[in-house]
Formats: sequence, structure tokens, C-alpha cells
Amino acid sequence: MKPFLYIDNWNRAQPRNRLEQLLEERAWPVERIRAQSSALPASLEYCGVFVGPSDSSAYDLDPWIVEQRGTLRCLAQSGVPVLGLCFGSQMLGAALFGVDVVQRRRARESGFGEIVRAPSASDDPLLANLPDRLNVFHWHGDEVVPGHPDMEVLAASAACSNQIWRWRGGPAWGVQPHPEYDRAGLCAWFSQDEERFRAAGYDTGQAAAAAVDCGPAAAVFENFLVIVAAQAAATGRRR
Repeated sequence: MKPFLYIDNWNRAQPRNRLEQLLEERAWPVERIRAQSSALPASLEYCGVFVGPSDSSAYDLDPWIVEQRGTLRCLAQSGVPVLGLCFGSQMLGAALFGVDVVQRRRARESGFGEIVRAPSASDDPLLANLPDRLNVFHWHGDEVVPGHPDMEVLAASAACSNQIWRWRGGPAWGVQPHPEYDRAGLCAWFSQDEERFRAAGYDTGQAAAAAVDCGPAAAVFENFLVIVAAQAAATGRRR
């Protein structure tokens, strides 16, 4: 199997998340890139790609952000399955639809809240077997605005009209909220980045006390790896 590309966009190490655990359990070859300090590979030979969160904005002009938008466009257009999370969703949207689809929100969406699947999500493989309503943690000041003809919204919330989307041109999805951590992982994130959360006016003590596992939403990672494995197997059979 070709390696799986994990693009880590944080400026420092974060708590271990559910996708990392799943990749370890499968013993897949993983190429992990710390994007803010390392150049992205020129190769497109990957079985799948994960694009992680960051404190940055997808419309910024930092060299590593500009480079990554171009790399993601090439990977998605070559048919490699791509999953973007939070900033990663915004980066993927900017790469495929232009930076104007990523806009600053009037107010940050934060805390636990429900997202609702759209009718169009009924046959989407990323959301297979997920309930129609999902409680999940939110933390974002930017968002991917809907409306582009090549974007299909799969889930929304009262506070954000585009929580999960897919690209009509291939196996690429964006997930805005944060199902990557279980309750312990969320509490570790609140503790480790307490200064950053508090600077944004978020009480991490109350957040930790109210934290929930968000388990059903985490199935998007398992489903994505199923998509990756199925495409890799199909590609192998065609050779």
C-alpha cells in the first residue's frame, strides 16, 4: 500500500487523537509532515491524506499556507482521498474553490453543540451509519461558506451553515468541528492550550467539566480509512 500522508498544521505537538490511533492499529505506512516547519512532498503517490487543524487562516499568505493550498489541489485532482479537519477543511476548500470561500465569522463558534445531517448525506460514505444528529465540540473563527456549484453541504448547525461538505469532483471532504478527541483528549487539549483558549474568552475549566466523548461523530475517521482502503484495493486490482 502507498503511504498515508498526515499533514500536521499545528505549531507544536498536540494530544494524540483518534485518527492517529486508528492509523497505528492498521499499521499503515504513514508519512507525517509538520507543515509549518517542513516542506510538503512533491509526490502524489499516497493512498490518502489528512489535513489537520491550526491557529492560522487558510486565506493567509504565509509561504507554507500558499504551498499547501497548491499541494492539496494537486492531490485532490489526482483522485487521492483527502479529509480536512477545521483549518484543514478550510485549506481544502480554498484549494478547490478559491480562497474567497473561506471567510471570517462574526463570532467564534465554540463549545459543544449539535450538527444535523442534510438529506444529501444519506448515501455519502464518510457519514455512513452516523445518526442524523451529532453532538460535537466546536472551535473555529473561520468557515467554508456554501454556494459553490462543486461543493455539497452534508451537515450544518444553527450557528454554521456548513459543518461537513464534500467535493463533487472526487473523494475529498471537509469537517469543520472537532470529533478527533475523546473526552480525555479534549480535556488534555484544554489544559495544554489553556492560555490560547482563555485569550479567546473560553473558560477551559467549565469546558472540561462539561466535556463529552462525541463518540458517534468520530466514525468519520473510521469511514474515511475504509474509503482509502477500498480505493487502494480497487487500484491494485486494476493493475
